[in-house]
Amino acid sequence: MRPELAWPLATLITRSRLKKKLNSFFSIWVPGVAIGVGDQFFKLVVTAEIPLLKRVPVLGQNFLALTRVYNRGLMNDQLSDMPSGMIETYTRYLPTAIWLLLTGLAISQFKLSGRRARQGMIALLIGGASNLFDHYRIQYTIDTFQIYRSATEHIPFNLADLGILGGGSIWLYTILKDVMWPVGRPIRK
Repeated sequence: MRPELAWPLATLITRSRLKKKLNSFFSIWVPGVAIGVGDQFFKLVVTAEIPLLKRVPVLGQNFLALTRVYNRGLMNDQLSDMPSGMIETYTRYLPTAIWLLLTGLAISQFKLSGRRARQGMIALLIGGASNLFDHYRIQYTIDTFQIYRSATEHIPFNLADLGILGGGSIWLYTILKDVMWPVGRPIRK
C-alpha cells in the first residue's frame, strides 16, 4: 500500500469504529436516561400545574389522563396504610436491596448481553432509581398518569413504572430466549 493512502484509510477505519461505538452507546443509554429524566420532569410539571387527584385528559380523550397522585406504598398504593417507621422497609430498604442486586447482575452480564438486553437493563435500573429517589426524598412517588379502567377506577402510574415494567420484560425475554433457544441449537418444530 502506498504510504500516502495509509493515513486516510486508518482515519476512515477509526472514524467508522468510533461511529459504531457511539451509535451503540446512544441506542443503549438514551432510552433509559430519557425515561429517568422524563419521569422527574413530568413529576415537576404535574406538581406545579395540576391539583392533587385531578385528571386532565391527554389530547381530549378520557382513556389516558395527566394527574397528580401521591403513592406512599407500592404497586397501586398497596401497603400505604402502614404506619410511618414500618412502611420504609417495604418502600425504601427492600426495593433498594433488590435494585442493588439487579445492578450487580446487570454489571456482570452487560458485556455478554446483546443490545436489547442492555436496553432492558438500563430502563429497569433507571426507572427503579427514579422511584427510589422519590421514596427517599419525599417518602412517596408521584404518579403522573392514569389509565381509565371503569367509571370509578383509574390505574395511576408514572414513566419510571413503565421503565421498570418494559425494561424488566425485555431483559427477562432475552434471558429466557437465550436459555430456551441457545445460539447454534436448532429449533424443533
